[in-house]
Amino acid sequence: MSEPLTEKQKERLRKYIFMGGFMDKSLSLYACRYCDYRVKALSDMPLQDVLWSDGVTHEEYPYSIFPELWYCPKCQRVYRTSKLTELDTIVVGTNINIPEELMPWKDTPRLLEPQLQEYRKILRNQDFGYDVDLEMMVRRRMWQKLNNKYRPNPDKGEFRHAVTLTNEHRELLNDLHPWLYEGNVTKALIKAEALRQLGRFELSLQLLDIIQNEHEPDRIEADWLKVLKAYNNARSTDLVVVGCWDIDY
Repeated sequence: MSEPLTEKQKERLRKYIFMGGFMDKSLSLYACRYCDYRVKALSDMPLQDVLWSDGVTHEEYPYSIFPELWYCPKCQRVYRTSKLTELDTIVVGTNINIPEELMPWKDTPRLLEPQLQEYRKILRNQDFGYDVDLEMMVRRRMWQKLNNKYRPNPDKGEFRHAVTLTNEHRELLNDLHPWLYEGNVTKALIKAEALRQLGRFELSLQLLDIIQNEHEPDRIEADWLKVLKAYNNARSTDLVVVGCWDIDY
């Protein structure tokens, strides 16, 4: 049953939960805001983060623990996961040691980001109205999904990979980059990467100069900017690893 837990159910679970402090995981039940379809999500925190040049992080690849967007299979709407209705949350400890028969919402599907085919369907069928930001989020995530085919894996010693742009890839980039807000450093860097991947190196470099001179990038954004400049100057469209960092919680 995909229903909030009763106090009796929570009491039965408590003896199986071993608390470990800040790294504790939590399991949550959510409902679609339009049709009440239920999904569950397990919070987690990676011990290492990786940033690729297209703005994807380790948390988002191969799938996001808590994605930006969700596509409801029942009512077939896409929207920001922040607009899901949270029904219940239970802390399940550092290690999940709950017997299968007591695991809450075990038959409830997991909250997952739309897959590539679903993004294609969304762009064909969904009326975004005046929500340009949502449409651009869909286009950005679809572009990043297309990049997964070429995404270098630093765990295997891979730090760059050539990208072959398909017509679909190129069309997404051409539709996306004019709408990315240059006043936001992250969005501006993603725009610079989109221009670089299209081979528009001089435009990308001009934008990177604006970011560097008119904004205050943080340490990771400064590293990202430096990598994009180097690959623009080398006239390379490779997808690259910007850096890997241990996360200090």
